[in-house]
Amino acid sequence: MDKSFNASYTDYWADRVKQLSDGTKIADDAIVELFLPLLKLDKNDWLLDMGCSYGRFFPLLSKYSNHVVGIDIEASAIERASEYEYQALAVGALENLPFSDESFDKAFCWATFDCTEQEQALLEANRILKLGGTLLLTGKNIEYPVDDNVAFIAERNAKLKAFPNHFTDIKKLYGLANQFGFEMVEGFAFKYRGDFGLAKALPVDETILNEPFYEYLLILKKVGPHHQLSDLICDTFSRTAKKFGENEGYTDLIEFFKMHQEKHGI
Repeated sequence: MDKSFNASYTDYWADRVKQLSDGTKIADDAIVELFLPLLKLDKNDWLLDMGCSYGRFFPLLSKYSNHVVGIDIEASAIERASEYEYQALAVGALENLPFSDESFDKAFCWATFDCTEQEQALLEANRILKLGGTLLLTGKNIEYPVDDNVAFIAERNAKLKAFPNHFTDIKKLYGLANQFGFEMVEGFAFKYRGDFGLAKALPVDETILNEPFYEYLLILKKVGPHHQLSDLICDTFSRTAKKFGENEGYTDLIEFFKMHQEKHGI
């Protein structure tokens, strides 16, 4: 288990969802409820809450499904989540789910995909979903606008704390979805950090895929088993940060982030 995930992190996250330190509005329960209908949940559906943490979204998810199962990598988070009436709870990684093949109708992965080895997490999501099952997925795009200073500072600070951030190449994922055994049903982009919390959604189309944006929400439908992957879909650094580092003469981004923090603070 990654040492970044422990009881103190769970406490930090529980406090963070109330208010982000950079002043941007988090995508809270109201935003989840705005997009959750896209999963087309039935009360009889078995729903996997992927990265359930301390049960943050259980009260909302349980309005739509009578069979919500939670999993999180951090044991103390699961202990807190046990205060809610999940059908079952498990400690484990999204890259190695302790569930049988095709055991869920729907899956919900909100603000967690960033922390995973994304290719393996998607393969596991495909494995545990029934044919025709759907996955709601959120994350950060590999390239955000160069004028989104708040996004850059968030990336810098996360990396300096050794937090396992991953950025998804959404354009590549759209092209490789079938290799993961999925088809894209619907997608939304949020151009700047904070736009998600304000529901400033841009429907993903060919134009959006070729422009920088910060966050995304996808609905993927399982159409079959996964195939051999031809490429990776994520990186541990954004292209935006890499460009900034290169412009300053840095090939080591951690050293660049340290310099930037010493010079600019924040």
